[in-house]
Amino acid sequence: MLRYALTAFILAAAALLPAYEIAQLNRSYVDPDRDNRQISTQIYYPVPGSSAGQEREAFPLLVFGHGWILPASTYATLRDQLVSQGWIMAFPTTEGGLFPSHQDFALDLDFVAQSVLAENFQTGSELVGMVTQFSVLMGHSMGGGAAVLAATDTVADALLTLAAADTDPSAIAAAQQVSLPSLTLAGGSDSITPPSQHQLPIFQNLASSYKSYLSFTGVGHLNIYTNPLVIAAILAWLDYAISGDIAALIDYFNLLEQNQGELTQIHSGYPEVAVGEELPGPALACLEVFPNPAASATISYSLDKGAEVSLEVFDLRGRRVRSLFGGNQAGGTHSLSWDGRDDERRPLAKGQYLARLRAAGKQSFGRITLLD
Repeated sequence: MLRYALTAFILAAAALLPAYEIAQLNRSYVDPDRDNRQISTQIYYPVPGSSAGQEREAFPLLVFGHGWILPASTYATLRDQLVSQGWIMAFPTTEGGLFPSHQDFALDLDFVAQSVLAENFQTGSELVGMVTQFSVLMGHSMGGGAAVLAATDTVADALLTLAAADTDPSAIAAAQQVSLPSLTLAGGSDSITPPSQHQLPIFQNLASSYKSYLSFTGVGHLNIYTNPLVIAAILAWLDYAISGDIAALIDYFNLLEQNQGELTQIHSGYPEVAVGEELPGPALACLEVFPNPAASATISYSLDKGAEVSLEVFDLRGRRVRSLFGGNQAGGTHSLSWDGRDDERRPLAKGQYLARLRAAGKQSFGRITLLD
């Protein structure tokens, strides 16, 4: 019951973000480099709930590879969640037969990414001015493996797979050539593509600048794309992938920590500021910042017992700008002031900053809005 209450809360929180209605286009892209191969594609894109009088918005792109003999409609739950939160999704429908070519499907995924991105600049297209130049290769099962193959040479900016299957040629081998940021999702109860034989080897071989592997307890091959926690994790990771905002990364890790009993996780390459050490230590009360926003602030917190403590301030790219305290503190309530300056006592630009408290491996964050 707790699990479902928590995931319901997560999705309710996501609903506070701008929500969009969904429109659909059908395209048949032609690849001249492959004998004018036709790539039928279903495109779903966000539109404001009341379009009259609203400025045209631009959205990032997800190109999704389907599983073996699975139609695009299989992924309607996932699609509706992502598109309604501001992502364009394109589903190539090629290689849907009993004997698909994984290599051709991989090439289709990248060509569709190129084609949809180009429509942003094509006069007369319904998508003109609507596609930001940020795209993610995504896929399930066979489509996940094909997305890995495509990611070895692609216009895309990130890779996200669900229960990815090894392919022919091997996605496991190809992963060594993938440097894109990546999120590899697995079902702990997947008996069709067991994680130990498919997703985990792919993840281990990825040469990504940063990467996560999440295996969800009790989730199988054919329900991973409808699981609320999986969808919440996808949205949180994508938020960081497109923004590079350290606050978004902390939100992603906080989501995983709150649901750590429901998943196994491995991470690599992320900024150190966002990753806790998971060591035993004192309980930390949430940081309180007052006044906020302000040109200077007092940061307060409490420890239930004495510990080695550090209190530092970071910008939203994860760069430390000020060390406020480092040393041993007794249990109890503590307060420290920050004057809006860096370690060299130079005034910092107005904007968003993060205060991070660490005590014996545990950490807590507070957000600060700095004014002139």
